[in-house]
Amino acid sequence: MSRKNWRIFVISVVMVIVLFILGLVLRMNYEERELEKGSCDISGVVEKVTRHHTEESTYRVNHRLVRRPASTSYKVYYYYIVDGDTLRGNVSTTRPMLRRVGAGARIPVTYALSNPEIHRAHTDRMTVKGGHYVFGR
Repeated sequence: MSRKNWRIFVISVVMVIVLFILGLVLRMNYEERELEKGSCDISGVVEKVTRHHTEESTYRVNHRLVRRPASTSYKVYYYYIVDGDTLRGNVSTTRPMLRRVGAGARIPVTYALSNPEIHRAHTDRMTVKGGHYVFGR
């Protein structure tokens, strides 16, 4: 590959990456604007919770050892019903209280009135009272 073709290739790859990141930012901004225009809070139902645990590890950066602490993350799969349509979503979190959440638990969901597929689940608004999960602010 000639030097000129290599430069064109590298510039093309960089442009594709920049356009991809720009598309993600615009999509997130669009979803936030739709939720700000008008939204509704409802109760979603947890389908399942998966747990991913990473053990403590050390790795070398240049000539230094860096310690990565152990961590556990949870992925909550849920569904919610709007106008008879069942919509599904998932959310990842590191909240330790979610280890006790199971299928059938309730999760607060905010969806855009203009497009119910645009939504946010709020694991931070779930609390435990008397062994049952309820919504808190």
